[in-house]
Amino acid sequence: MNYRIVLGAKVPVLNPNFFRSQISGNLSVSFYDAAAGWKDFGPEVVPPRSFPYDVRAKVDASNLPGKYTAVVIGCCLNFPRRLIFFLTAAFKVGGGCCGVGREWPEFRGGSGF
Repeated sequence: MNYRIVLGAKVPVLNPNFFRSQISGNLSVSFYDAAAGWKDFGPEVVPPRSFPYDVRAKVDASNLPGKYTAVVIGCCLNFPRRLIFFLTAAFKVGGGCCGVGREWPEFRGGSGF
């Protein structure tokens, strides 16, 4: 049996400045303690004075070990349920008038998909 899980991620970015900026980075998805997939994105231009600007990415989260695959497929086939995946992200922000980039620390949060 083949399966594919593609998750949509939406990360709100606030840019209160009068200059545009750029954001790039990577998103990784895990299901409990198992890495499920990752995606590099950017650079994407964030318009000036955006409250917020949504950076969107689709992440292929099909790379689960066998012990979790049966759980995910069973939940999707039997009853419509909400599965919880964890999103870890690292961002690099730059641009504006100077083009200086800054590394932001890793962010980890849970979201139901």
